[in-house]
Amino acid sequence: MKALKVLLFVIAIFIIFIPFYHLNASYQEVGKLLEGSKSEDSPTRIAIIYPELGSYSWKQIVQGAMQQAQENEMILEVRGSYNGNVEEMVKEMNVSIASNVDGILVMGMDDANLNKEIDKAVMRGIPVITFMNDAPTTFRKAYVGPDYYEAGIVMGQLIAEQYSQRDRVGIIGESQLTNIEQMKVNGIKKVLKSEYGVEVVEGLTSEQLGVLNPVQRATNAMLNRYPKLDLLIGVNARSTEDLLHVIENRARMDRFQIFSFNRIEEMEHVDGSVVYDNNEIGEKCILLMKQWLAADRLPLKEINYVSIDVVYPYQVRRMKNE
Repeated sequence: MKALKVLLFVIAIFIIFIPFYHLNASYQEVGKLLEGSKSEDSPTRIAIIYPELGSYSWKQIVQGAMQQAQENEMILEVRGSYNGNVEEMVKEMNVSIASNVDGILVMGMDDANLNKEIDKAVMRGIPVITFMNDAPTTFRKAYVGPDYYEAGIVMGQLIAEQYSQRDRVGIIGESQLTNIEQMKVNGIKKVLKSEYGVEVVEGLTSEQLGVLNPVQRATNAMLNRYPKLDLLIGVNARSTEDLLHVIENRARMDRFQIFSFNRIEEMEHVDGSVVYDNNEIGEKCILLMKQWLAADRLPLKEINYVSIDVVYPYQVRRMKNE
């Protein structure tokens, strides 16, 4: 009877142990597969995600990033949207996470869903660096891009140096200013309104103005309300291009002084533009990602500003270089 109990005990041990043995072996095999997919010989894959692929600034950013990626033997995977669609950005973040890239560079878009994807990537061990527009409430490792408030101050100083006698200047933008654009406007106002007493009026689009060419409608409305206004600032390249079309259709171009943020194709009609070194943004993103992946001098510097330039139709004057 005692021998029978011992035999039953041994059989029970085998019944319990064998499934655990096979389960452990399966986990080991999965681990080997994962290790094989991320072997030391595998190239480092970095996804770069941007909302306006093909734009002038995007081409410069990718050029800087691609050059650094090639020098550091990294593969740069370009993803994003062509029309600023945040849903497409979220989708591309998901694709990047699912493909298990080594790092993600993404332009923030003040969107809760995109911020969730940034946090999800970091929680899964994929470092994220934001550029052009920050996402400071997320777990992103660093930000690379302009100091937009400082850019607004530079714009204000540029106008004050040449046109401080103006009583009023106009700013053209869309109804819902992004955080980026609001920082620019705040910087402009600090110089022109607070220091020089120049009135700064904002021509922002609204539903009442209609949906067709809203920035152009806002420009028309501002010029109708202030017929003597002859100095206008576009808060971004798109706004500047729209206001230029309005002026071309209703008045002589040489009666106006036009200022812009970022380069546009019609630079010959712009008296001055505050721009950023987009190549430097791409380069810094890759170098910071390399630094993080190599665990070199951590933690990373959280905020990494790039140079701000003032561009005239025929010359460039460096205003700030950090």
